[in-house]
Amino acid sequence: MNETIVPILDKVFSNKYFRCAFAKKGTIIVGCEHNISGEAFLLSGSIRQNNEDGTFEDYTAPYHIKTNSGTQRVAYTLEDTIYCTIHSLEYATNTDEAEIEIFKQVPQITRIRNDYKLLLNQLNMDKEPEMQDCVFEHNDNIYFDKSEIHGIGCFSNRVIRAGEVIAVALVDSVRLSTSRYVNHSDIPNSEFVDTEYNSTCLVSLCDIPKDSEIFVNYRRRLLCQE
Repeated sequence: MNETIVPILDKVFSNKYFRCAFAKKGTIIVGCEHNISGEAFLLSGSIRQNNEDGTFEDYTAPYHIKTNSGTQRVAYTLEDTIYCTIHSLEYATNTDEAEIEIFKQVPQITRIRNDYKLLLNQLNMDKEPEMQDCVFEHNDNIYFDKSEIHGIGCFSNRVIRAGEVIAVALVDSVRLSTSRYVNHSDIPNSEFVDTEYNSTCLVSLCDIPKDSEIFVNYRRRLLCQE
């Protein structure tokens, strides 16, 4: 599953922010944490979405739900879907100001850390599971070092171009060190790709600068395997 841009229509009108997303079937949407409450409307299609207690539930249009402040939604579209939200504004007069007022602004590193914790919660884990042994392989593309996100991470040893095979992660049932140390992010720069040779490779989604940590979206990977 590749990264995609979900078409958005948004407008500020009469002290309210209206936002509609048009998502194709099979799209994973990770929302930002909300500073203020709002209303969400599923106008067409169906989705699997997290509730505020951490459980997931399927919803089919037409459907309305209230989003409380502090809420962060994660949705997987089961059909082509139109999903709209409405928020009342205090000071914003345009869409850029509205997003700042409505959505919690956090540094990227903090956001990735928070999403890592969110993933563990969604998998009903209070901490990272114990990892199985892995085989360390020599690879000039990467090295392993302390991560700002969690534990040890996988880093680029050179500039890696979009679409490059960075490393082999799994061969048959043998797990290599790349798959052991690549951390999760909801804004990944790489993905695991299964091959016809009973192996899995780590492939870059974009250009990755030298000495950058390499991430995959484990949430997407798990959903694809359901």
